[in-house]
Amino acid sequence: MNKVSITTSDGAHLIIEVQDPEVLYNVIGMVTGKKVSNSDISHETPHIEQDVPITIYSNGHGTNKYAPEGDSSNGNTSIEEHEFIKFCRTSNPMGDMRKVVVAAEAANRYLNEDMVDCERLGELFDIVGWQQPHSFIQTLRNAARSKFRWLERVPGRSGKYMVTEVGRRTAFDRV
Repeated sequence: MNKVSITTSDGAHLIIEVQDPEVLYNVIGMVTGKKVSNSDISHETPHIEQDVPITIYSNGHGTNKYAPEGDSSNGNTSIEEHEFIKFCRTSNPMGDMRKVVVAAEAANRYLNEDMVDCERLGELFDIVGWQQPHSFIQTLRNAARSKFRWLERVPGRSGKYMVTEVGRRTAFDRV
């Protein structure tokens, strides 16, 4: 299964899953306004000059082609994504739980996303270039446990979590 995640300049976020890679290239071509083929893009390092951040997933693993680790100044990311990446990398959290809290807080501050779930966290980790934890759900649950209280469940929204004040202090203690 191939999946493409596209964030448009007006903030719309599209995720499209396809079996046939050619369909994936056609979708990217429609968004970028140019014909894209297998020779233009690979699952590892596509090179498309355009203003739309695209994350390509192959067999469940995503890579953001416009924000590689160590280069958060890429001109193809939006200002908000650039600030999101800068915040996450500057905070340099140690451990999966702290990374989840930092990513969730940065998404709130820079991407106007006040809650996260496992799927979105995977995308956010890919944007920053962080290795994903073995289990996001377990990491989220641990960060929300009474021992830490860095995150809290959003009432009525299954699987959604928000950063608490304690979590915010945790996210900021190294920034």
